[in-house]
Amino acid sequence: MAGALAIGACSSDGDDGAGGGDGGSSASSSGASDSASPSETALEPYVTVPAGVTLTDPGTRLYLGQRATVAWQPTKKVTAVLDLRVRSVERTTFAKSFEGWKIDKATSRLKPFFVRARAVNPVKRNLGGIDVLLWARDDEGTLVDAQRFREQVFKPCPGGTLPKTFRKGASANLCFVYLLSPGRRFDAVVFPPPNDRDPVVWKGQSPAKKAEANQKKNQKNKNQ
Repeated sequence: MAGALAIGACSSDGDDGAGGGDGGSSASSSGASDSASPSETALEPYVTVPAGVTLTDPGTRLYLGQRATVAWQPTKKVTAVLDLRVRSVERTTFAKSFEGWKIDKATSRLKPFFVRARAVNPVKRNLGGIDVLLWARDDEGTLVDAQRFREQVFKPCPGGTLPKTFRKGASANLCFVYLLSPGRRFDAVVFPPPNDRDPVVWKGQSPAKKAEANQKKNQKNKNQ
């Protein structure tokens, strides 16, 4: 039985509309520094977190592959804290990645992207089954929520839900599916802290990673 995909992503106008880059960029953690550089003046935590946890300041800009520590409240009684690395942004097509899925006419006009990330639990709480909060942002500042696959696993990009058991020290590779409107370009991946704080933003490769990629490309051309 084929799965069905209809427009299920929410979107909203973002207030951080920095200039855009297209999809298809990627970076590993080795290609960027381990985490964001600390701000000159650290902000007060936007969510109460366990002692010893330092949240990445709202408004921090990161390269793909860099780590941020973020927190939010999926329910009134649960605070989720994660170390997150957004590793890659990949442009795909329905023909390439959604074989066997029923795509309605409205959805077929959209542009699918995969965002791959890695999550680590740094706190003594089982965060199993929680949907990780990450949004895509297009070049007009619109935020797009990830698709959620509940009835059937989408093998090319299984989703952003943590495993059923996810205790301290556990890690998981996640993959988010975003559908962008026609004519829009993929700009960044954002984590939106609560209370209208500025988002934590992942965007583009680090200069070192770009230089490494160019060096490999030039070497390959010389060898041909």
